[in-house]
Parts: sequence; structure tokens; C-alpha cells
Amino acid sequence: MRTLYRFIQRNEQGQSALVIVAGLVALIGALALAVDGGNAYAQRRQLQNAMDAGAQAGAIQLSLNKTNGEIDDKINEYVARNGADPARVNSYYVTQDSSGIKYVEHGSIISAYGVNSPPPSFINGRPIFGVQVEGTKQFPTFFAGVVGWRQLQVGADSRNYASPPTRQGTCQAETLFPIALSANTFTDENKDGIVDFHFSNNEPTYAYRIWEKKPTELANFGYVSWNGSTSASNVANFMNNAGLNVSGRWSKGDNIPYAPGDLSSGSIRNALQGKLTSGDGVTVPVYDYANQSNNAISSYRIIGFARMTIVALSASGLPAGQRYMDVRFVQWVEPTGGGACPYYGVGQVAPPPPQTPGGPVTRNLVGTIKISKINPVGETTQTQTHVPVDVMNVMDISGSMNAGFGSMSKISAARTALVNFNNNMQPLLGDKVGLATYPQIVGNLNGGGTYSFNCQQNGQTSQYYIGQLRSTLTSNIAGVNAIINGLNANGGTPIAGGLQQGRLAALGAGHNPANPAVIILASDGLANIRLNGRWTGFDGDTYNSLQCNVGAVQDALDQANLAKGDGNSDGRPDTIIFTIAVGNDFNPDLMQALATVDTDPNKPHYFRVTDATSMNNIYQQIANRVQNFQNESCQVIQTEAFAPGATLVVRNRDTGQQYTVNTTSTGEFVINNVSPGTFEFVSASVNVNGFTYDVFTNGVGGPALASNPTVTVGQGGGTYKTDLFLKTTDSVSCPGS
Repeated sequence: MRTLYRFIQRNEQGQSALVIVAGLVALIGALALAVDGGNAYAQRRQLQNAMDAGAQAGAIQLSLNKTNGEIDDKINEYVARNGADPARVNSYYVTQDSSGIKYVEHGSIISAYGVNSPPPSFINGRPIFGVQVEGTKQFPTFFAGVVGWRQLQVGADSRNYASPPTRQGTCQAETLFPIALSANTFTDENKDGIVDFHFSNNEPTYAYRIWEKKPTELANFGYVSWNGSTSASNVANFMNNAGLNVSGRWSKGDNIPYAPGDLSSGSIRNALQGKLTSGDGVTVPVYDYANQSNNAISSYRIIGFARMTIVALSASGLPAGQRYMDVRFVQWVEPTGGGACPYYGVGQVAPPPPQTPGGPVTRNLVGTIKISKINPVGETTQTQTHVPVDVMNVMDISGSMNAGFGSMSKISAARTALVNFNNNMQPLLGDKVGLATYPQIVGNLNGGGTYSFNCQQNGQTSQYYIGQLRSTLTSNIAGVNAIINGLNANGGTPIAGGLQQGRLAALGAGHNPANPAVIILASDGLANIRLNGRWTGFDGDTYNSLQCNVGAVQDALDQANLAKGDGNSDGRPDTIIFTIAVGNDFNPDLMQALATVDTDPNKPHYFRVTDATSMNNIYQQIANRVQNFQNESCQVIQTEAFAPGATLVVRNRDTGQQYTVNTTSTGEFVINNVSPGTFEFVSASVNVNGFTYDVFTNGVGGPALASNPTVTVGQGGGTYKTDLFLKTTDSVSCPGS
């Protein structure tokens, strides 16, 4: 019995051991599930973060037009920063078809497209829209190794697009019509250095005639394909379905493939005829360069966008070189654009577009910062020999010049002062003088007809006020003086028009490029006429910085900026501008801004005169200056330029939230996802060539603002744009002075 009991006892002990072992295995399995399973989740989360960081970094590089190698390197950098092994990561491009369906192009990794080459425009006939980053990660286990799982592996992927959101702030548009328009369609018609536009918003009957391209020869426009197809019927399909955004979104700098086609007959003509009949406007890309391959056009490089309506087609059946369309361009806001393009009527930022009901509301604040760049170009060569000068006097003869000015009227004092000035010149030594006045009053300028004005005063008129060239540069001093003595005063104050005539004549056919060119502008009034000759409606009786009159002021600044630049690239300013403010009713800030920057406080370029005597004295002072230019210490070129890398501080006055951002190389800034409120631009600063530009101005080269600029962001979503302008108050001196 005792033996049997011992046997049973030993058997039960063996069974208990088995139960304990089984329990331990289950316990270890549970621990492995809890610990290693939790660790696997954490490892995957870390890997996902790495993939997200890499995808975002790659998309940003894609939007910056980097090479395949640069995109791949940046992806690997941010993957490694976030704890993943780049050797276990692959990155691919993402494309999108005309229906909006996106594809991960697994056929080749990004670097396989050539590390020193730009990304391809198309993969499998679809444009690139972003990048996808995929990776795996292996890691050792804690308890699972007991049951044979010594390592575990997790995987993750992330996709990020270059447009949107990482191309916010760039020049872009979508829902495009498959026609590429040459930037040369728009020209500088009045030779003032500024491209002219005719928009149906203001000139409803004006139409441009744009000529169709030949296969190997440029004209005004050509056809394009969104997916690289060379089928004319496919282009026609793009035209018929343009409103469905079959184009996708395109950005400045992209190259759109050329497509064949003509409007003489067939599907393309039918599609264009449909737009002509409907009157629907279309947005088209504007190109500045046509790429060629094998002596034929292969693609067009986008520089901006334009909006147009088709109003006529050439007759059917015409041969190449004789086919055209008549179109009208309209001013338009492109709601998808988030940054500045060269302006062809399409604004790249929008007031709040309608939001999807129940969808997210986003608001973005964007803009561009420009500076009035100062460039001292060094000491002039000093000599005892007289340096001949070419001087254009630009005189205000508006109606207010009839007012009393001490013992005589302003216009009489001006006549005397100008004649005395001219008599100080030395034509036998090469000096020349010329004369421009403003205004010249004309009716129906260039067929412009009647126009409306609504600044202080409202109404319509067909009278235009422009600058008038009275005498080109000449050594015939007596002849110019005779013209001066016959001047009478009447009309408004088109300072821009007067400066335009003075600038063109000072640098025109009579100018000797070896001689300094000088403009002397005198005015007793306030600019209230646009460069196109149209009165704003501002009466100009009392100095008042009205927003509705800003265009007239900026037009004058534009002409001065052109004159003070270095348009002929000879390393000197094209002209030196003196300004003379006559009497009391003038804009002192504008008159100072129009003048050349002073480099010596004893040699100013802006003056104010209060009577006939002081006017004559100032003209004599300037005459002495220009007669002795060989003793002028230095010269300064002033140009309009972007503010690269400027630091901008913006504050929401309503919430107190403050933002600090830096501009791109082209001066653009973007602040995404802002709250509603009034935003104050607290400060902006950039150092360029040793000068600090940190004073907000009214336009490029304009007077300083009395207060910081602001913009109001409403409750509605959208992109809100404010351009900013800066100048320097640093003292200016030339190298070596």
C-alpha cells in the first residue's frame, strides 16, 4: 500500500511540474504580448513619424524645384533625424490623373530618375503631385524571444503633396484652358518702361488679336497638353472639359508640354467656337520661354496666368501663319493662388472664397516685400575740366500756378527762374537743355473716350491730362527760352506724365551717353492724374493722402524710380533728379521721394521755395551744381528690388497672437491658418549690401507711412494679400568717401 502511495505521489508531482511549465509558458506569452506588443506599437508610431517627416521634407524640396537627388537626400535626412534607418526606406513620386485620382509610382524610386536631374514632368502620362515615403524597422524583443521571436518588424508609409498644401505661397492656378499665351502679347505701348494692359473691366470694347503658332515658330499662343498627349482631339477634350479641372494645378516655373492643333477646322475649332458662343471666360498660362527639341517646340515655361474671353475667330480653312483669335482680357482673382505672379490681370490671391458647408475654414496671410534699393557706385572722377550736362526742366503749369507768389504769379516767377537757369548753361562746352510741361489737356486720348472718376468728386469726363514735350535736348538756349516765355497755366497736376516726358527726353535721341542727365521737376500741387491721363477726382486743393488717389502718386514714383535706375547698365544712375516744391499746397513726402537720395547734407536734391526770389535763387543754386558736376562726390543708383530673407513680425491685434516669418528669395511671405482679426505688420527688416531697410513706405520708393500697415482677416476662409514696401534711413556715402 505504501509503495502504491509513493508511486501515486511521484506521478502527481510530475503532473504538477507540467502544469507549472505550461503556466509559465502562458505567462511569458502574455508578457510578450503585453510588453513586446506595446513596444511594437511604439516602434511603429516612431517609424510613422519618421515617414511623415521625410514625406513632408521631400514635398517641400519638390515645390522648390530641387533635383531628384536633393529631394531624396532631404527625405533621408529627416527620416534619420526621427530614428529610422534610411537604408530601409524607399521614396516614390505620386502622380495624379485628370480625374483627380492619385497614383504611387512604384516602378522607380526617386533617385533612379537621376540624382542630378530635375523630377520628370510626367510619369506614365501623369504630372507629379507629391512624394510617398515607405519604410520598415526591425527591433529586438524582450520576452517574445523565449517563444522564438527574437526580432519583430513594423512598416509604415506617408504621402505628402507639393500642391497643396506645401506649395501655398507660390504662383499657381488650376481649371486651366489648354492654350499657352506668350508674355510678349503685352507690350510697353507708350515707351515708359512699364508694360501696358487693356482689360475689359475698364475698356469693354478693346480686343487683342493673338496669332496661332506654327510648329517651329513662335507667335502669340500655342496649344498644350496636361498629360503629354500629342493628340489634337485630346486637346479639344481638355477644352470642352476645362471647367472640370482636368488640367490639375500648375505653378510658375513648370513646363507644360506642347500639343499640336489648329483653329482652321476640326475638333479644336469646334471647341473654341463653343467658348466664343457661350462667352465663358477661360484662364490660360502665360509663358516666357518655349523649350525646343529637334528644332520644334516641346514645351512652354509658365511665368503667370491670364483670364480671357474669345470674341472672334479667323475664318476656317486658313493656312498656318494666318490664323488668329480676337480676345478680351479681364481682371480676375485666382482663388487657388497663394503668392505673387507677374501680373497679367490674374491676381494670385483672393478675398475669401466660399467654403464647403460644414468643412474646415482656413485663412492664409500672404504678400511680397519690396525695397527701394540704394546702390552707391563710387567716387566720380574729379577734374577741373567742365563736364557737359543734359538738363530737362519739367515744369508744372497747372491752374494753381496762376496764384500770387509775392510780387508776381507763380507762373511768372517760374518763367523768370527757368530763363535765368538756362542762361547759366554753356552750350559751347557741350551743355544741352530741354523742356517738358504738364498738363497738356486733350480730348478722347488714344480713343479712350469718356471715363468715370470718384475720388472726392464723382462724374464723367472725356478730358485727359498728360505731360507735353516742349523741346528736346538742344544747345539752342534762346529757342527754349522763347518757349518758356510763352507758357500759361491751366488744368490739373499729372506729375507722372510730366516726369515721363522728362525722362524719355533726357535719355532720348539728343542725349550724349557720356554726359550726366539731369531732370529738374518743379510743382506747386498734388498729383491727381494717372499716367494714362485720367483724373482721379481728387481736387488737389489741400494735401490729403486719400486711398483713392494713391495710384496717381505711385505712377509718379514709378517714373522717378525708372529715371534713377541703371537701365543701360553702365554702372551709373540714368538721371539725377532735383525737385522743387513751390508754395504751400504740395505733398512734401512725395516731392522728397521723387528726388535723388542725398549723399552729402550740403548738397540736397529736394528744395522748397516760398516766393519768386527764393525760386530764382534755388534754380541758380542747382545751375551752379550742374555746372560743376565734376566736383560731385558720388552717384547713387536707386532701383526697385525684392526683399530676400527679410524678417517680418505680424501681430493679430484681436487675439494678441504674434508671428515671425522670413521672406523667400523673391520677397514672398506666407502665414498659414491664421485666426480672424486685424493684423498689424509690426516690423520688417532686411540688410542688403550694408543698408538696413526697415521703414514702411507708401509704395516702392515712396514716403514713410505714418503708422504700421494693417490688414483685416474676416471670418470667411481664403487668402488675404498685403504687399509691403521698405526703405532705408541709413546715411548714404560712396565707397572710399
